[in-house]
Amino acid sequence: MKKIIVCLFFCALLFAENYIKVTGTGEVSFAPNIAYLTIGVQSTYENAQTGQREVNENINKFMNSLQSFVDKKDVETSAISIQRRYEYIAQKQQFVGYDVQQLLKIKLRDFSLIGKVIDKAMSSGFNNISSLVFSHTNPDAYEKEALKKAVEEAQTKAKELAEVSNLKNVKIVDIDETNNKFVPLYDQNPRMMGALQMAGEGATTQVMPGELKTSAVVQMKCTFAGGNL
Repeated sequence: MKKIIVCLFFCALLFAENYIKVTGTGEVSFAPNIAYLTIGVQSTYENAQTGQREVNENINKFMNSLQSFVDKKDVETSAISIQRRYEYIAQKQQFVGYDVQQLLKIKLRDFSLIGKVIDKAMSSGFNNISSLVFSHTNPDAYEKEALKKAVEEAQTKAKELAEVSNLKNVKIVDIDETNNKFVPLYDQNPRMMGALQMAGEGATTQVMPGELKTSAVVQMKCTFAGGNL
């Protein structure tokens, strides 16, 4: 029985798979080529119909001011809401009016127009800058570059491990992409609220885009023969 057990043990060692695992990461930075500005009107009115009418007037005034430099198809309604508003007065909840809001999402390819759009919005009675998002219309090429960097880093690590450990016949048998991430750049409050305040004071609003980033992570499995412990 002991001989059989010993034989099985050495057979298992003989056919055991020797492998190493390494992780590689890659990151690529690139400039955005499109921006999405969400901006609108939000206020409280005693009458819902009156509030909606005034908000629509502000929206129409704003849209008319954009005709010369923004295509109408690049503007869409992002949100419309009318909600009853209550406040605690003398420790009692009382109805005080209607919160009326309408937001527009504006697509801009020329970033020099962002400040101009904000200024036009403020002069049209807008009081809500919800967000500014910088993105890219085709991030696939940059994602592929990040993935290539991740694979190259994993290969380099595998070679270095093989050299210091005196491993022979190192071969890649499996590559697993564990993470591929592209995140648009969000520019929200309080920086945008600072731009809103400047526009309200008559200053020219200037908005500078940052860099976008995409990253990839891969795990590589390599088999080998030999080696010194």
